Amino acid sequence: MAKVSEDVKVRVATSTAQDFVETYYSALNNIKGRSTLAKFYVKSSTTKPDIIINGNVISSPASLQKLFETQINRAQYDVKSYDAHILNSNYNLGGSTESTESNKDGKKASVVILISGSVIYWKDTEEGETRGFTETVVLVPNPEALSKSAKGKVRKWSILSQNFRLIL
Repeated sequence: MAKVSEDVKVRVATSTAQDFVETYYSALNNIKGRSTLAKFYVKSSTTKPDIIINGNVISSPASLQKLFETQINRAQYDVKSYDAHILNSNYNLGGSTESTESNKDGKKASVVILISGSVIYWKDTEEGETRGFTETVVLVPNPEALSKSAKGKVRKWSILSQNFRLIL
């Protein structure tokens, strides 16, 4: 199997991180977009995503989505910086036929992203204080996107692990 070149690793990590930051935080900032949060996470019967928010384990993507829909009236996340690296250049997709094919383009790489920024949470119509946050996310290839039968705009990655922390 051909190795993924360093140039490809950098390109894949950078483009994946940029796509994630633009789409995920846009969904968090948009009250209607929050109804799509669960779709960002792995959907495997054998793999359950790890979601930790301020030290609290969230049991499922649906629970996280419900938390944002019911307990957070309005929020504005502003990402200040992010850093991304390939974690595994040939992530095992659970024995799918795609896992045995060549991976020169890095489509099967998992990516770790370290994110920092600020967030404001509103209470009713009153703007809250600006708080800093850090977040570490591990993204893995979305098997649906690697499938030869993938149609339309299918997200190329899914969240496997997420650790969010407000900074006091």
